[in-house]
Amino acid sequence: MANVALTQIEADGLLVLEKHRVDDRVWSPPGRGGKISVPLASVDGRESFFLWAFPVPLDHFSNVSDATQTLQDFMDYCNVTRRPRMQLELFP
Repeated sequence: MANVALTQIEADGLLVLEKHRVDDRVWSPPGRGGKISVPLASVDGRESFFLWAFPVPLDHFSNVSDATQTLQDFMDYCNVTRRPRMQLELFP
């Protein structure tokens, strides 16, 4: 993966793009300390994304102690409209 420097305007534009899951796979959450990379794509298929974690504004998240709610809030924040299929009840 190439390192690409984005302007804040470009980054903001990518953040608001509507994102969809790329397939119907059902994802299971990783164990503590584990990770998964769920592929997403823009509606027109020109941009690819991965569902990923980073420090986020707390005013967008209703309950950070609830992993399931935090994931839902994060996907709202990132405009993931056709969400990956996940077994959320497995989150601790």
